[in-house]
Amino acid sequence: MSIQALERGFENTSAVLEKANESLRDEVISQLMIGADNPGSRLPSPFTPRENAPPAAESGTEARLDSTNRTAPAEKKIEWAENLSDAFRKAQSENKPMVLMFGADWCTACTKLKDTVVNSKEFNAYGDRAVFVHANPDKDDRFGNIKQKMQELGIDSFPTMVILEVPSMVERARVTGRWDKEIYMHKVGEAFKGKSDAPMPRSSSTPLAAPAPADRPLAPSI
Repeated sequence: MSIQALERGFENTSAVLEKANESLRDEVISQLMIGADNPGSRLPSPFTPRENAPPAAESGTEARLDSTNRTAPAEKKIEWAENLSDAFRKAQSENKPMVLMFGADWCTACTKLKDTVVNSKEFNAYGDRAVFVHANPDKDDRFGNIKQKMQELGIDSFPTMVILEVPSMVERARVTGRWDKEIYMHKVGEAFKGKSDAPMPRSSSTPLAAPAPADRPLAPSI
């Protein structure tokens, strides 16, 4: 083949390639123009939010979730003392009165009062207002302070709750016997005001009633 023939072949090939490139360029431009008119036809970009992507968390959502998962504050519980001398020193340092709940383990009326009233949140709400003592003569200290205080106060039946001023140890008020919860809590509230065994007001929905009898009188030796 002559050199002239080869040159003509290269010229034809170049012309074909140039025409093909022009056609491809027109196609690309056409696609770009279509995409500009119809943004939804574009391919998704890694920086473009997906249509089905979950919505971003609102501001403060994490804080709200944290607040709902917090443990509710525990209800107030009275810290009962057993030793009269220690309770007196604590009441004196805190400038509070003392509440002596006289009773015993064998006293069924005391147990019922504990279950229905003393363990209630209404009774425990008074925990910040005084120092409370389980005055059980069977668990007295070596000086016999509880038995001595029982004699001074004339305690002859269980349960009996007495509020004492500190440091004078003068009786402010008392609640004797076991009553229904509403009646007993009324008496406790009045006792903190200085009124002993205050009756329920006539307007109360709870009828007036006699207290439940004490379990049994105290032993003569006490």
